[in-house]
Amino acid sequence: SLKWLKYSVSEARQVIHELTNALKARNSKEELLKVINLEELVESILSGMRSRILKSNVIFICDFTEINEFHYYPVALRSILQNIISNAIQYSSETDFPEVKITTFQQNDEVKITIVDNGVGIDLDTNESKVFGLFKRVNNDDNGSGIGMYIVNKLLENYGGKLELKSELGKGSEFTVIIPYK
Repeated sequence: SLKWLKYSVSEARQVIHELTNALKARNSKEELLKVINLEELVESILSGMRSRILKSNVIFICDFTEINEFHYYPVALRSILQNIISNAIQYSSETDFPEVKITTFQQNDEVKITIVDNGVGIDLDTNESKVFGLFKRVNNDDNGSGIGMYIVNKLLENYGGKLELKSELGKGSEFTVIIPYK
């Protein structure tokens, strides 16, 4: 398990390094644009969270049959999905049968990646501005830094795209990442 620890520390360093570059990379975007295989990307994100997923018993259901390959910025998308999936695990793990569904849609010139959890949900009337604020957590619990959604928003601003959120208290949340289909 020491090997795992070394691995996750160096992986964390790598992620921080990539993220710093991603947040700075407004200028040299073209060279970062690549074909993304979403199934591989999500698989890699989930394997990085394996111990958390096992501990929280979350079941993942992924369906990328409608669109799995498209052009975008892998480092940015990895970070965006990692943050949203991490939230979904955290909030659905409070239910008896935690489940997270990740689905893709292609609509006109957009790719939509939807992450739905059956967790505690958010009362959007009172909390919407908080969700995307920096270091503001919605359910004032101690889990998560709150920086995640801020990063997600910043990356989408930098790289093109937007985030939609539907949620209902006690019913779970649905985050949809919408990116241009090039």
